[in-house]
Amino acid sequence: MKNKTKTYLLLALVVAIWGVLGYKLTTTIHPPETNNSVPNLNVSFTPEKRTEKDTFSIQLAKRDPFLGTLYVQKKHMVKPKKVIQPKVVWPSITYHGIISKQGDKKQQIFVVSINNQQFLMKKGQVNDDITLTKGNDKQIYVSYKGNKKTITKI
Repeated sequence: MKNKTKTYLLLALVVAIWGVLGYKLTTTIHPPETNNSVPNLNVSFTPEKRTEKDTFSIQLAKRDPFLGTLYVQKKHMVKPKKVIQPKVVWPSITYHGIISKQGDKKQQIFVVSINNQQFLMKKGQVNDDITLTKGNDKQIYVSYKGNKKTITKI
């Protein structure tokens, strides 16, 4: 008798489950008709006019939330502005050679043409704003308005 009661209970349970599944299937295939009319409500929306502005301020955090360490203020380095010097137009300079005694470095005289005028110049001498700084038998070094240039022998 014990076996039969369990069988009957299980049979009732199976029939109930299949009944629920069948009901859901039929209501899905043939849904009941409902009245889906939209009610005509006369509702108007008027938002509030705000005259004040919402202001806020962002403040620097005192510590790092992940590491727990304090922030270190980085100093902004101001780079000095580079002074752009205007281009200097050099006069025409040609080096013709050197006049000196053999082996005497102190008495060297250089033959230089500046704007087609020939000059005899020593080291440190200035002609037409052109300074002869140093030289040898192959080239001379001159400066003009703060700029330096090397002139080779013709």
